[in-house]
Amino acid sequence: MLDEYVKYYYLALNKEEKQAYLAVYEALRKKEKSVRLKKGLTCDYAKAILWAVYSDCPSFYYLDPYTIRICGYSTHSELILKYIYTDEQIKQYDERLHKGCLLFKERYITDNMSAYRKEFEIHNYLVRNIKYDYDAANHKKIVGEAYNVIGALLLKKAVCWGISLAFKLLADYCGLKCFVVIGAASASWAGDNHAWNIVKLDDGCDYHLDVTWDIKENGETKYYFEYMNLDDSMIGLDHSWNNWIYPECTQHTYNYYFRNGLFVRSLDDVTAFTEKKLREGNDFVAFKYARNKMPTAEQILNAVIEGMKKVRPGKAAKARVSPVTHNVYIEIQ
Repeated sequence: MLDEYVKYYYLALNKEEKQAYLAVYEALRKKEKSVRLKKGLTCDYAKAILWAVYSDCPSFYYLDPYTIRICGYSTHSELILKYIYTDEQIKQYDERLHKGCLLFKERYITDNMSAYRKEFEIHNYLVRNIKYDYDAANHKKIVGEAYNVIGALLLKKAVCWGISLAFKLLADYCGLKCFVVIGAASASWAGDNHAWNIVKLDDGCDYHLDVTWDIKENGETKYYFEYMNLDDSMIGLDHSWNNWIYPECTQHTYNYYFRNGLFVRSLDDVTAFTEKKLREGNDFVAFKYARNKMPTAEQILNAVIEGMKKVRPGKAAKARVSPVTHNVYIEIQ
């Protein structure tokens, strides 16, 4: 079985719910076909417990969590479990995942590394190596791997659920406290279902991290940190979740832009910031526009070109501007 660390959902349950959680956990660990629970459980209750276990334990990638069936008897309820892979496939996948996670840890993580740096390395590894599976997301094909760590870490293609679980698994191996958040991809619950992570960093505070939305199309800039270490108010611009389930995220100390001083407050600042970064030898410039009113993409690009004139005259630039998060990305071509 693969390494495990923080079990956030288990710790959030009451005594009775924890007993059900542990019964499901043991059944999944042993790959049993069903698990016996107390009489009278509703399907919604059983589903919530199953999802809690699945979210805490990416090592149960072989479960099909979308097929929930519960049978009621006079003495008990029985939760029927369905698996995606055979025992032999699971054994092979376990070996590959375990070796891969250990190799990642050996290459990128050191014993004295801070929680922030561990998060940074895991984030960058996933952003570099995973493609978003649009076919699975748009229901054009049913691929179980898109929703678990097999797709994200072995096949390098997944949707938000698989990507969030992959971050959780690597974090478990590296001793980084985090868990998977289940919510929606909009400022209200009207959006599509979505998953991301919350991480606990060196200041003891929690931060939102959405690796999926930092993965961009091929041909764009290599790294994005738009959704790295956001507080509730920042990620709440285009995400929603049940506030009563999850801890408050109120700090911005480890927000990527705040920590690295990557913010401007005027178009003149954009010009000066661009010139400074180009003189430092950068071909990629990223910053956050820290004002309530956001200039247009054309205005920002013109300000960038002004900054380029003294350093890279005649060069072209491509800009990506997010009017929601106020993040700007410039690639010198």
